Amino acid sequence: MTPARTSNAGPLSPELAEYLAQLAAVRSDATELLGGLSEVQLNWRPTPERWSIAQNLTHLVVIGRLYLPQLDDTIRRAREKGWRKPGPFEYGAVGRWVVAELEPPPRHRMRTPRLFKPQPVQPLAHVRDDFLTLQGELEQRIHAANGLDLRRAKVATIISSLLRLPLGQAFQALLAHERRHLWHARNVRSAASFPSG
Repeated sequence: MTPARTSNAGPLSPELAEYLAQLAAVRSDATELLGGLSEVQLNWRPTPERWSIAQNLTHLVVIGRLYLPQLDDTIRRAREKGWRKPGPFEYGAVGRWVVAELEPPPRHRMRTPRLFKPQPVQPLAHVRDDFLTLQGELEQRIHAANGLDLRRAKVATIISSLLRLPLGQAFQALLAHERRHLWHARNVRSAASFPSG
């Protein structure tokens, strides 16, 4: 999948630079979380209803890959229409609510549609490589959005065709969702009955 190419928009905007910093923190957190895990530990589930570390990270890859084409379409359309603005941007209440609901610790349990559910067992190399590859692809989209009007350009969500988020808030929501599932994964690793190896 090839992201929309950037034009010469100058230095990265402070908002997008902050998203890159958050993305780097997510990447670092995931790398630390996966460090030293065995296949058994990676795929261990505290209860049949709760996901393993592997499932939490694989779910993020599934969601991220579904959003990449949406981000590309939004970025391309905004560039074609000449929607450029340096920011800073203020976003609406609905988008702020969506982002807040995705941040950890979760305030409400969310049901995951079958399409977004990961396989029960995943190999460590695939989980790690797929997750880190996704982070690189999201980084490319953040760079590609530089110079665009991050409020006017809207991203269709995979939740509902009626819900469209401003591009800047779509990045916020994806990052919040990643932090949420890393929080879940850390709780799995810190469970009292987590296997020793």
